[in-house]
Amino acid sequence: MAVKKALSKRHGREVWGYVTKIDGKRRRRFGFSSEEAARLAESKALINAFERKHGVAPPPAAPTVTIKQLVAARSAQLQGTKRRKTSARLLERWLETLPAGLLVTQVTTALLQEWVTARTKEVSEETIFREVTDICSCLNRAGELFSALETWQPPRRPRMKTPTRRRDRLISKDEARIYLAHLRRSHEEGETELYWSVRGDAADLLQIALLTTARRMEILSLRWSDVNFEWKNLRVTDEKTGKVKNIPMAGALTTLLLRRKAASGASPLVFPAMEGKTMLRANTDQIYRLACAQLGMPYGRDVPGGWVLHDARHTAITAMLHAGHSLESVMAISGHSARVMAMRYAHSTEATRRAAVTALDQFGDEKCDPFLAREPRASRQTRPPRAPTRESKGKKTVAKSKKSVKTRSARA
Repeated sequence: MAVKKALSKRHGREVWGYVTKIDGKRRRRFGFSSEEAARLAESKALINAFERKHGVAPPPAAPTVTIKQLVAARSAQLQGTKRRKTSARLLERWLETLPAGLLVTQVTTALLQEWVTARTKEVSEETIFREVTDICSCLNRAGELFSALETWQPPRRPRMKTPTRRRDRLISKDEARIYLAHLRRSHEEGETELYWSVRGDAADLLQIALLTTARRMEILSLRWSDVNFEWKNLRVTDEKTGKVKNIPMAGALTTLLLRRKAASGASPLVFPAMEGKTMLRANTDQIYRLACAQLGMPYGRDVPGGWVLHDARHTAITAMLHAGHSLESVMAISGHSARVMAMRYAHSTEATRRAAVTALDQFGDEKCDPFLAREPRASRQTRPPRAPTRESKGKKTVAKSKKSVKTRSARA
């Protein structure tokens, strides 16, 4: 049908490819370095399809790659990525639900739908959507991992409702002040020294998240080599992409880090108490939940009105955008590469909504109401006659006589 050049996510650049119709189905293949190579591959595919259809060439042998082999190859390919553990664990769980010895070519959309139906009773729609994405990604890479499956077309993804739920919980200034003051209270009877230290670390973790838009693991992985007090700059490694973000340090952040630097001793980590098996990093959630229970405030992702640590990232991005700073500057700090993703973290507040409504007060002035109907324009028949001018007074309008055709022709 067409040979064209398109942007390929797999190759990370624009590559040549073809989109054609073979055996009544739409086939597409990209990854060629030149237009000539793409046209040659398209011609070979059409010739092979013609020979198979008319019996000129023997049919190719069916691929014998099993799902177990594909999952093992995909898990090995995921090594070194951020989602290697969760994706590999998911693929193993999905493999356990399939018949033993199932071939890759035997996987259908109905089989994927069975997984969706079974998981609906266990987890949320967002989790199922991510799991199906990982499974379909594994099937789509089959041609890349096994040459015998290069021409195999993966099954279509089951029709699912795209999850649209997103968090819009923001931490107010008063709430942050109450939380931080409660977490930094003095040592109480019955508390161990380690728990009291980690409770203070949890307060610093929350405040740094509000001052930098950084995620939990990005903050807990900070080293003093990433902090430059001279240039007031903080190097944060993005948890998802692995890129380095240079975040300028404001006055409050500099004061907090100087205090931690004086108390850290010889440790190379900004949060030394979070290292090792003594205190798990996930225990900060337990500290926040206990503090909110003591304050009588909700905490938790599924609790109505509750907050979690990731809401500090939403709060910081929203505060910078509402202060009038450019979206590009905010994206450079938060680490977002797409404007759409950055705007997902921008939320309206009661103050911004009231400020926006004040712009509509211009329509409330009765003297210049734009919705009042205008008076109809006078037509030509109802206009009053024009008053005679000084030149036209005393002159008679003489109508031009129409001469006959004979008189005009005679003069001619």
